[in-house]
Amino acid sequence: MHAHDIHVREVAGKLEADFDVEVHADMDLEQAHEIATLLEQALLQNNKQLRRVTTHLEAPEEKIVQRLDVTEHYPEMTEKMCRIADGIAGVGSAHDIHLYRPNKLIAEVGVMVQKGHPN
Repeated sequence: MHAHDIHVREVAGKLEADFDVEVHADMDLEQAHEIATLLEQALLQNNKQLRRVTTHLEAPEEKIVQRLDVTEHYPEMTEKMCRIADGIAGVGSAHDIHLYRPNKLIAEVGVMVQKGHPN
C-alpha cells in the first residue's frame, strides 16, 4: 500500500488530514475500505491532534491504457462543464477539459479556485 497527495489542515485548533491510498487493482472494494478504515482509526488513536482523517482509494492501472480523445465530438458537454465550474468557482476557472473513450466516456476537468473564494 502506498499513500500520496497528503494534505493536513488546521481547523478550529485541530488537524484534519486527507490522502490517497493506492491498493492493488485486483483487491476487493470491501477489503480495501476495511483496510482504509483501520488506517484512519489507527491515525486518529495515535495522534490526539487529529480530529478527522479521510482516505481516497486508488487502484492504479498496471498497464498503459489506450484512450481516444473525443472532446471535439462533445462541444455541448464541454461548454456545460465550463458553465458549471464557472458558476461554482468563478468565470474562467475551468481549464484543460478532455473527454476520452474507448469504453465509457471519461471526463477530466481542471478547475482553479482563487484564494478567498467563498466556496
